[in-house]
Amino acid sequence: MDYGLKIVVWNVRGLNSRARRCAIRSLLCNTRASIVCLQETKMALISSPVVLDTLGSEFDGSTYLSADGTRGGILLAWNTRVVTISDLQFTQHAVTAKVCVPGGNPWWLTTVYGPQSDQDKLAFLQELRDIRATSPGPWMLCGDFNLICHASDKSTGNVNHRMMGRFRRVINDLALKEVYLNGRRFTWSNEQSPPTLVRLDRVLCTADWEDCHGECHLRCLASVVSDHCPLLLDCSPMPSAHRRFHFEEFWMRLDGFHDTVAAAWSSVSDTDPFRRLVGRLQATGRALTSWSAKSTATSGTSSPSPASSSCALTRPWRRAHSRPRKIGCASSSRCPTLAWPRLSARSLGSVPASPRSRTATRTRASSIGNAHTVVRRTVCTACLWMGRP
Repeated sequence: MDYGLKIVVWNVRGLNSRARRCAIRSLLCNTRASIVCLQETKMALISSPVVLDTLGSEFDGSTYLSADGTRGGILLAWNTRVVTISDLQFTQHAVTAKVCVPGGNPWWLTTVYGPQSDQDKLAFLQELRDIRATSPGPWMLCGDFNLICHASDKSTGNVNHRMMGRFRRVINDLALKEVYLNGRRFTWSNEQSPPTLVRLDRVLCTADWEDCHGECHLRCLASVVSDHCPLLLDCSPMPSAHRRFHFEEFWMRLDGFHDTVAAAWSSVSDTDPFRRLVGRLQATGRALTSWSAKSTATSGTSSPSPASSSCALTRPWRRAHSRPRKIGCASSSRCPTLAWPRLSARSLGSVPASPRSRTATRTRASSIGNAHTVVRRTVCTACLWMGRP
């Protein structure tokens, strides 16, 4: 398992423009990637200042495959403090290297940029076979293949079935698997109206590579720089250590709720409205979580556990007594017997009892505007005994 290793795969459609290089750097700085595989650089010579301008100072190791005029070209860059790249191999349409992360097993990485013509595509498929013959062991290849595996990889029915079948045959012969792409079906658009959408960019791997990176996660990033979507492969996604924030409705009736929200909301100031909104929501969630733990512990207003046999409440019962005035159930002023912590387990329905002592539930459907809402009204047992609605 290569902990913390992230790989960006992207057809950038040229690195000649300084504005484009700045846009690429701005996107990559938020990914925390350790390896970057860029295709279609359209540059015959990529100097160190160009790499620095495009990727930043963290990527202090790099190599490239020269473009044929303004066509093709591959740039492979990496962070030497995180990963070691060795045994570089250069072919006509691919760059192959051995990747090693401290504490992990070495494996082969191939980044490709497939050709356009059918004749060159046949040579490209044979090139993939040759690369595999010289790179035994775990292997992952990624990039813009300019080929599709299935007719569903293209939004229109205009597909080359013969070339599609040959690509699938190579995948099967090399025992490759495709890493599932989350959240996106296509990776390229011709940006016309209506658009033609195709999945040209993909990540393939062998079974032994998948065994070492079984928890890897592949997703797309958003960008307007290229007509190709950037792919981000996280080789070891870690589960979040934080619990999800859950808002409790009864908080609004406790002392200090509004003051806590107001203080947390005003504690964040940012010139960017989106970052300000996100920061305020996060600060409010943290403040409410801390305030709730303190206030419910000191005031004893927390609801009893459903597992408790002395006051086992069903969910409708809890909902009814948390909002007595809105739902219409008897409050403590109308129903003296509503002190539910003192009710017996039999009257609350936790043990078998007579039909009189069971909770009765009425369901009323009402329409509010254009939305149809089902309002669940629960009437407590004490109200039924006293003849109240």
